[in-house]
Amino acid sequence: MPEAKPAVRRNGSAPKSATRRTGVREAAAQATRDSILRAATKVFAKYGYDGGSVEKISKAAKSYDRMIYYYFGSKEGLFIAVLEGIYRRMDDAEAAIDLDASRPVEALTAVIRFVLGYYRRNPEFVTLLNTENLHKGRHVAKSLRAREYSSRAIAIIQKLLESGVEQGLFRDDVAARDLYLLIASTGYFYTSNRHTLTAFLGEPLVATGAKSGKVVIRNIGLLLSGDIDKPILDADTIVVNDGLIVAVGKEKDCDTEGAQTVIDAKKTCVAPGLIDSHVHPVFGDWTPRQGQIGWIDSTMNGGVTTMISAGEVHLPGRPKDIVGLKALAITAQRAFDNFRPGGVKVLAGAPVIEKGMVESDFKELAEAGVGLLGEVGLGSVKAGYEAKEMVAWARKYGIQSTIHTGGPSIPGSGLIDKDVVLEADADIIGHINGGHTSLPEAHVCELCEKSSRAIEIVHNGNERVAIAAAKAALDLKCPHRVILGTDGPAGSGVQPLGILRMVAMLSSIANIPAELVFCFATGNTARIRKLNCGLIEVGRDADFVFMDRAQHTAGKTLLESVQLGDIPGVGMVMIDGIVRCGRSRNTPPATEIPVVVSGAH
Repeated sequence: MPEAKPAVRRNGSAPKSATRRTGVREAAAQATRDSILRAATKVFAKYGYDGGSVEKISKAAKSYDRMIYYYFGSKEGLFIAVLEGIYRRMDDAEAAIDLDASRPVEALTAVIRFVLGYYRRNPEFVTLLNTENLHKGRHVAKSLRAREYSSRAIAIIQKLLESGVEQGLFRDDVAARDLYLLIASTGYFYTSNRHTLTAFLGEPLVATGAKSGKVVIRNIGLLLSGDIDKPILDADTIVVNDGLIVAVGKEKDCDTEGAQTVIDAKKTCVAPGLIDSHVHPVFGDWTPRQGQIGWIDSTMNGGVTTMISAGEVHLPGRPKDIVGLKALAITAQRAFDNFRPGGVKVLAGAPVIEKGMVESDFKELAEAGVGLLGEVGLGSVKAGYEAKEMVAWARKYGIQSTIHTGGPSIPGSGLIDKDVVLEADADIIGHINGGHTSLPEAHVCELCEKSSRAIEIVHNGNERVAIAAAKAALDLKCPHRVILGTDGPAGSGVQPLGILRMVAMLSSIANIPAELVFCFATGNTARIRKLNCGLIEVGRDADFVFMDRAQHTAGKTLLESVQLGDIPGVGMVMIDGIVRCGRSRNTPPATEIPVVVSGAH
């Protein structure tokens, strides 16, 4: 009888072996187990051990109650596995650090930074430990693995201490266990107590570069979009994930499950964070113009989440040679890209152009990351034909330009009249209402009509002309061109509430609906400046200001109070989905303020 041949499938391969089938089953089982663990971690972090029911976990895992008992034996067994999992993930992450024991100071610094950063990036770790501490550690005490993880961490520190002692860098009386406790407690205390410490100290304790995770803002009373074509949205909920808006709508239609942070807006107004289109920073949160520290953080308390430099002109000894001005611009751009005072996004590095610059200078600046020109006219280039050529070079390489408009401001500046502005054709007609001295009102209106560029109105300019410029833009049916700035710091000081004051002034005196004027300071600026903020849209940065009518204002609503000329009260500011301040220390107190009802921020 001929030897039987194995059956062959249509693709020419033999059937899978029993071993292969077993491997598939094992993989499927592991996938189910992992899914349950992930769901349990979220549920226990949100509801605690007592509130985290088996039913909630199986539903979150899209599994069945019996599978939890099959893989983990009991709810307690599952919770122990969750605790082991969070310890293991931290242990794995710590093991991945590249530590050189021959350089103990640097290595120990890396360990400390890792631990502090890990706690801040993984708030559910702290939440679960808090839950276990409420149960006096009775679950984790049943795990042998948890002790293994802590033993490894202490062993790493012991090795670094010994190396440091041998090199005469560390004391010889420090126990590795004690140092481990000190490092862990610092990170744990900061993260677990950041809410109460924020209230106690009056400032948000959030690390720069932290991710927001999933954030749900609910119970919004008025949602301003920033879009001048549709300034008010019919929505009461915003969902954010890692700093970006992922959903806007009615709460019943949004996925609000699994949020790390939930904010009850308490029926207050949520608007895009305000954008100051015209500031003059130097370095850090300090201005030599008025010798003031903390002006950017203070302005954030006025609802501003983004600032755009019109030139770092107040820097003492500001270089005016071509090599120096380029170096300053690149340094300022880098510095503020790496450092955000109060979380505020400062777009800096705006060189003031000088005679002698050639096209290659603008190409070099653009390649180095510079995207702005400081006010044309503050340097030696003041003639329209000279400015026009350099503005064109800048535009060619993607650098946006702003031109000084009106009388001189700082030493070295001069009159820039309407003819120079029109000939130069810069992207932004900077402080069209003067900074501080304005052109004649008729000339300003002529600029609005003959130029198609952005109309920038500033707080530090002529208020009468500001109103005329805004009305001219409306009459010309181009309100989308109007943007707002403070032009501070300046001789008139720092104006933390400058943008809000502009909104109230234009709304009340120019009789422009408040919801439209808020668009001047948000969506208009975002679109003209090509920013990913300023609008309540999916995919945009989650930069928001929460406002309500000021206490005892005559206005019955927020918008009505602004149209009566009152500044609203700021109850909270959020940047990239992270709360940066609660009730503002600068605005009048809001009638109602939002509250963080749960979460990591």
